[in-house]
Amino acid sequence: MANEKSPRKLFCKRAEITPAMGSLQSRLATALAGKAIVRDRAEPTSPAAFRIVAQHYPVDGGIAGIFTAFERGASAVSVLEDLTAEALTVDQIKAPPGDDGKERQWVDGLLYFYVLGDLVIVIQSAAVRAGQFESHLSWLLGADGSACSVKLVNQYGRSALEQLSASHVKDVKVGGPLLHAVPAAPTASSAVTSGRIEVGGAMLEAVSALLEGESGPGFNWAAALDGNIEAWLHVSYKRKTNEDAQRLLDRIALNLRNAEDLETVITLNNGQTIAAGELKLSKNCRIESREGVLLADKAFSAMSTWLKELVESRQIPV
Repeated sequence: MANEKSPRKLFCKRAEITPAMGSLQSRLATALAGKAIVRDRAEPTSPAAFRIVAQHYPVDGGIAGIFTAFERGASAVSVLEDLTAEALTVDQIKAPPGDDGKERQWVDGLLYFYVLGDLVIVIQSAAVRAGQFESHLSWLLGADGSACSVKLVNQYGRSALEQLSASHVKDVKVGGPLLHAVPAAPTASSAVTSGRIEVGGAMLEAVSALLEGESGPGFNWAAALDGNIEAWLHVSYKRKTNEDAQRLLDRIALNLRNAEDLETVITLNNGQTIAAGELKLSKNCRIESREGVLLADKAFSAMSTWLKELVESRQIPV
């Protein structure tokens, strides 16, 4: 089958490590060298589930790799396509063994990463997100028994940094779709969900917590699925504030830029607005793939090239 170009979104993040004892690149290189065997660097998330840096390579002075998660013995669900039938057959399929007889496992998805110093470029999948990679890095760098915390914060552009340095925050808004559909879990007797709909989402969690007690059986959240309803959190002050509260608002604004899959807009005291694109540097591009899976070398090249462009154009502080 011929290769094709698949649309992907690249995100630029910066690692904040506690305690600060070297860059993410240097510490990750040391951790991976010390755990060259897969079993040594596989993080157990349950007795049969693991997260791991499956592959890693030196690329353009940095470290590139693929991070994934899997569960031993998990099955993939498929349907037997027959458009003339009254119902489709639902099957659960185990991953076939390799040619050498070794067990094969289905993965949740793939996250591609490129690390240079403390800067990190990631390409996420629907199931494997930067937050999981962040947690795994904390585990991997602290696996020798030392405490370690890694935060991958969204990197903001130089223009946003200069604006934030010149003026305090007047208000910050963060929001997005109120909810989205979540696949309903199969019942114990069947892999079919019988048409049940479950809903979820970061904004729904915030709103439903406020309405706890009100959102009983008669509160049909699923009715909003096709209604394009958005929810926004707006943090500001009336007329004037004091220095301590201003520092708190400035900090809230910077931290909320890291809200996953939500949009953040900051308005400054001087009237300037900093939109999401300046607070979360990202790039849409098309990367060569085969049957929907990115070619690793093409993905790594796209990420390293973009990071080089960001640095050379002085869009990000280094």
